[in-house]
Amino acid sequence: MRDISKKTFWIILISLIILRILMVLFLMHDIPQTGVQEGGWWFVHGGDERTYFNLAKTISQLKLEKSIVTLGFPLFLAPFIHFADAVQVEDILKPIFIINAFLLFSLSIVLIGLIAKRVFQSRIIGNICAGMFTFYPYVFYLFFNQVGPYYEGVARGMMAFQSLNWLQIISDSLSAFLVYFCFYLFLIEFNKSHARKSSLMLLGILSGFATLVRIGNILFIGIFILGWLLKRRIKEPLLLGVFSFLLFLPQLI
Repeated sequence: MRDISKKTFWIILISLIILRILMVLFLMHDIPQTGVQEGGWWFVHGGDERTYFNLAKTISQLKLEKSIVTLGFPLFLAPFIHFADAVQVEDILKPIFIINAFLLFSLSIVLIGLIAKRVFQSRIIGNICAGMFTFYPYVFYLFFNQVGPYYEGVARGMMAFQSLNWLQIISDSLSAFLVYFCFYLFLIEFNKSHARKSSLMLLGILSGFATLVRIGNILFIGIFILGWLLKRRIKEPLLLGVFSFLLFLPQLI
């Protein structure tokens, strides 16, 4: 099957981003019905959101306290808390909402498309995968709404739909974006005879920070290292491991 042009590939990706922005604007006006409150800004500010905020608050004050969560996402939140002089999670809701729901999700659409294009050597499949990523929260919504039961209010099904749309102040969105970005960088360098040191450094830093955001992301570092070891390469996994460890070191300390 004949592939689409590079221009068409990017037009479709940009169109998906525009569509995604419109989808979030509709969500902010309760379309589809999700019980959104507070003038269009998402209303769930409990549980993990407050846990992340509390640790980020102590980081912004240089008074680190014990917490059940890792440092990565609170480190991301700390500058917003500092400059907004925030005392509760609601005080940073709007900028984090914009970054998560609009910016990171939109960039992830592009990354998914680029990753799939490289893996399958097809721009068409790249666009299809980017489209699936854009719409998958609504597949979840329709499934539970029609097959259900779909839980109303702030019950588990509703909160899952919010989480899939990256509307909450939790680590899911930043973690996923970093993993996609790392996979894309890895795919760029993997087939080169000599990977660039600057790229390996960046990959190591981002991989380490992704693990700092979510411990489970260490699995992907293992996949990257194993991939290069299977090609009998030593320099790449060594540099990746060193820089990843350095970024995760604050958590161990």
